[in-house]
Amino acid sequence: MVCIKCFKKCKGIKPKGLPDMLSHLAKYTICNKCDDTGKYAKEYYNQHKEHYRELHIAYKAELTDSYVANALVDRTELKAKDMPKELINAKREYMKLNRLIKEKSWATKKAM
Repeated sequence: MVCIKCFKKCKGIKPKGLPDMLSHLAKYTICNKCDDTGKYAKEYYNQHKEHYRELHIAYKAELTDSYVANALVDRTELKAKDMPKELINAKREYMKLNRLIKEKSWATKKAM
């Protein structure tokens, strides 16, 4: 395998299932020294961390379909996109009830 960036021979992951138009790239890879995508992703996240926090808080407050579906499949091997709409709606109502119960219990604790 040859690195596309530095053109040095290296051990790399062979691309799988390339279309015919890209079959000429089968002998090329990107070596670990040249692969810096993780670094840029981390920098980008750190620069936009507040934006992501605000988005997550909004999703949680609104109980969006994606937030509820991901809560349903948390710690399982299932995918959120495979969840039926009826199950998502039922989980949303359950989460709303839990919020109300928590608010009532906090209100009674503060009153004491």
